[in-house]
Amino acid sequence: MRSHLYYAMLLTFLASLIVGPPVIYYLRRFKLGQHVRNDGPQRHLKKTGTPTLGGMIFLFSLLVISLFLAPRTLNYYLMIMVTVGNGAIGLADDLVKFIHKRPLGLKARNKLLGQVILAVILSIFLWGTGHSTVISFPLVDFSINLGPLYPFFVMFIIIGFSNAVNLTDGLDGLAAGTAVISLLAYFFIAFSMGLTDTAFFCAALAGACFGFLIYNLHPAKIF
Repeated sequence: MRSHLYYAMLLTFLASLIVGPPVIYYLRRFKLGQHVRNDGPQRHLKKTGTPTLGGMIFLFSLLVISLFLAPRTLNYYLMIMVTVGNGAIGLADDLVKFIHKRPLGLKARNKLLGQVILAVILSIFLWGTGHSTVISFPLVDFSINLGPLYPFFVMFIIIGFSNAVNLTDGLDGLAAGTAVISLLAYFFIAFSMGLTDTAFFCAALAGACFGFLIYNLHPAKIF
């Protein structure tokens, strides 16, 4: 089973490597590039025009490999739903930048609203399918049943993780690189706990992000 997970990681990595060049080419051709803020570091101004929408690369790789190899479980579908949902918010953010030709995309409250809606939808699915509301802390052998507070916990996790990635970003390869490290850690944790669907998701997304990282390292060819 572990070899199957490594295989998924390798395939998504290769898929991102293959998809990257044509995506970068067409984004440059249609001038879908980054608008850099004038009040930032002057050295960042040379990044103006660098293609953005890079999330399409690793999201496409993840979805294609998932279509053929991923476990057919509700948990996996929910993870894909949240990933695609956050990707849609990111796409909308980039489209606003292109349309208005400005470095700032969606307003913070609009991004937050999208994340809240996504979290509420996920909470409804989890609640409706009888998902456990118990949160466990294995290292200290402690658990707590959140009960009706569980949806708020889900909301905190989704919004917190999404914005943590946004806050981490700022240097070429930083967000993608730290994401790969985090995903690999979650992969080994999930595998050790027997959570095959979660382990597959983490492995596949880590591979896809690593493939994207090749084009996102300094000097970044795509954001």
